[in-house]
Amino acid sequence: IQKSLLPVTLPAIPGVALDVSYETFDTAGGDIYDIYPLTAPDRPDNADPGSPCLRLIAFASGDRPSSAARPAMTHAFRHAYPSTPDSPAKMLRYVNRHLCAKRIEQTFVTAFLAFFHPVSRRLVYARAGHNPPVVKGARSQPAHRLEGAGGLPLGVLEEAEYEDSQVLLQPGQTLVL
Repeated sequence: IQKSLLPVTLPAIPGVALDVSYETFDTAGGDIYDIYPLTAPDRPDNADPGSPCLRLIAFASGDRPSSAARPAMTHAFRHAYPSTPDSPAKMLRYVNRHLCAKRIEQTFVTAFLAFFHPVSRRLVYARAGHNPPVVKGARSQPAHRLEGAGGLPLGVLEEAEYEDSQVLLQPGQTLVL
């Protein structure tokens, strides 16, 4: 079930190389990732290559079947967002409210959600308790963490607030989630 929620293919984004690695620790895991163009989430092959892309990586706490159910719920709530999202923080607030309404065995979900705009190379992101991603510098530039836009994990407090932060990614940089 967990692996069926993962994308079968990654969208082609001109000027961007995408790669993923997914390995579960055991038979039931709480990890999930997704990436797709915001203009056509159900048909990434038909989307405008210059359109923003959504990236999500999430981890559910615990080691029981509930930890595998939480990412499935997160996936469903994110895809049920009522319009084209314009902010990672707004989408995290939406998912958080719905996860809080469906409490499962005191679990929570950490998440990193970002919209990448390929033409401007702008990454707008929000975090919900998740480790900050690392931007590996091009050539001899040092790596650094994207510490901004932190917030509580999803499913902890219904009134939790999330904020957006942004960074311009330069050619040759690598974003590690």
